[in-house]
Amino acid sequence: MSFAIVDLVQGSADWLRWRHDGIGASDAAALMGQNPWRSPQALFAEKVAPPRYGAGRRERPLAAVADLFGATPVREDGGLEAQARRLYRQQHGSAVAPICLVSTERPWQRASLDGADLAAGRLLEIKCGSATYAAVAKSGRVPGHYIGQLQQTLAVTGFDAIDFWVWLPGRPPLLITERRDEVYIAELNERGAAFWARVMAARR
Repeated sequence: MSFAIVDLVQGSADWLRWRHDGIGASDAAALMGQNPWRSPQALFAEKVAPPRYGAGRRERPLAAVADLFGATPVREDGGLEAQARRLYRQQHGSAVAPICLVSTERPWQRASLDGADLAAGRLLEIKCGSATYAAVAKSGRVPGHYIGQLQQTLAVTGFDAIDFWVWLPGRPPLLITERRDEVYIAELNERGAAFWARVMAARR
């Protein structure tokens, strides 16, 4: 197994600090220059800056841990993401649940999954935004600024595929299975290692 499970509650102060001290899957698009809203330079500035979270404090998440469209991730049991996850479980018979993972080969490389059933080898990324739904419904493809997030999750886990599940209330869910891209992952790993070395040097 090339990854370890990290016992964290997504959205908690400890989770935010953990994300700050590595490169999360949602950082990958910025790292690869594929996030129109966040440049590699902005990502570097975020990682070098001191964390802004204290124990027990509830603050607005850093841009680094916000959704690529700028919205805070939905983690509440009654939120859209939770509803989408329940629908996925019902339709696919899988016991996926949120989980945090870190690569044992590259400890800076991390992923907070919306759902995973590790025994079944199933990974899930959920999107509930109207813009994403419209884009996927039209193209039938994963939007380019989410490719990095999915491929980093596959890099961390070593798995071959991840389900990209897009849903809005009253609309049929959209499912795309994104396959592992070894060429992309090799470049992602190389850039990530160099980037994190720069971050650590700047933090000294």
